[in-house]
Amino acid sequence: MNSFTKAAQKLSLTQPAASQHVRQLEKELGVTIFVRGEGNLKLTSEGEIVIKYAKRIVSL
Repeated sequence: MNSFTKAAQKLSLTQPAASQHVRQLEKELGVTIFVRGEGNLKLTSEGEIVIKYAKRIVSL
């Protein structure tokens, strides 16, 4: 998934709501999860770590 729009559709959210959730998570964690640009998203190195731990939590 490379855009908040696609992620929002998959989660049955609006794009602004999905963006807000990610901004809030970034604020709470104190890291930038995505590099944003022209409709595409790329994980930062911190974002890769967040995803790693999220997958671990889900598997528990």
